[in-house]
Amino acid sequence: MIDFVAKVQKDLKNLQKTLEKEGEDLIKKLKQLTSQRNIDATKKQVQTLVENKLKKFEPAMRTLYKQVLSNAQKAGIDVKNLEKSLSSAAKTASALKTKVEKTAGKKVNKAVETIRKSKVAKKAGIKSASGVKKTVSAKKRTASPARKKAPSQKTKAKTNAE
Repeated sequence: MIDFVAKVQKDLKNLQKTLEKEGEDLIKKLKQLTSQRNIDATKKQVQTLVENKLKKFEPAMRTLYKQVLSNAQKAGIDVKNLEKSLSSAAKTASALKTKVEKTAGKKVNKAVETIRKSKVAKKAGIKSASGVKKTVSAKKRTASPARKKAPSQKTKAKTNAE
């Protein structure tokens, strides 16, 4: 397993170096092309350059991918299942991130509101906490029928006596 990881890292380092070299070559050529006046011509030249570079790297990427798959199979790792589990984990992580962001925003708004309403802030003449505008709308709290307290036994007795 360690050999497999070492081979993959070595292959990725070599690939990264070649991509960096090719990227630098492309940047040099792009700088030369941008100095030209005809934008359409430069666009076509850039497209052909990129297509040619991609054609060169596609076989290398395919062979690298095949080597990774074969080495993973030799090591007893199912890459397809690993990809599926990673993608599902990424989806759940993004969902959790949005949920945490929403709850954090609500808590911050509540904290700002409590600071704004505090006695210390009123004495100091602060209308909003640290210049933060009020983001929580002032809602009147009304008890829903399901949440109303049941009458106490004393009040029941009084109503029955009447």
